[in-house]
Amino acid sequence: MDDVEVEKIGSFEEALHGYFTSEKADLEKSINDTGDWNDDIEKQFTEVVEQFKKTQTF
Repeated sequence: MDDVEVEKIGSFEEALHGYFTSEKADLEKSINDTGDWNDDIEKQFTEVVEQFKKTQTF
């Protein structure tokens, strides 16, 4: 997230949350329900963030 301007963090977070919910709802639900975090989840999360940064404006 070093490439996100500080003044855009709030907009980025809000837009990312919506994107994450629409693209990886199952992963989001799993994290929220279990609180689990492991290497596989981190990899999937990172991939979603990278995809979002390439395709979205915030």
